Amino acid sequence: MRGLTVLVYGAAGGVGSIATQMAVRDGAKVTAIVRTPTQQDFVCGLGAHDVFLTSDPHLLAGVKEAAPDGVNRIAEVDFAGHVDFNTQIIAVGATISSYYSADARPASPTGRSGSPTPPCACSAATISPPNERIELGAPGRVLLRI
Repeated sequence: MRGLTVLVYGAAGGVGSIATQMAVRDGAKVTAIVRTPTQQDFVCGLGAHDVFLTSDPHLLAGVKEAAPDGVNRIAEVDFAGHVDFNTQIIAVGATISSYYSADARPASPTGRSGSPTPPCACSAATISPPNERIELGAPGRVLLRI
């Protein structure tokens, strides 16, 4: 992951804190999103480079400033809930890994250029129903069972 920018939603939670630590350990620049200032401090302690609050009115601008070339990997907590936001910050060839989606079939968002994003604009997006076991990983990568 060295040289990549990783965005972790819910970085103070169980899955998010592990994703943050793994990405930091592997040399990625980690941008994190949390809900409270206490969580901000905790996630900074995990090694995240930039930590934003979900309530920040300048969240999009902050993430774009932290990742001017776009985000290469996104550890997502709600695919449908953030799909519009993610299309504005994601890099070409990026990967979104999500373990939940409030909508099983979210509408196709508008991309950075203002035109509709084609299906499968990302190299991978994993959405699973609640309580379904999913496996993420490839040879040489960490395998997560959620």
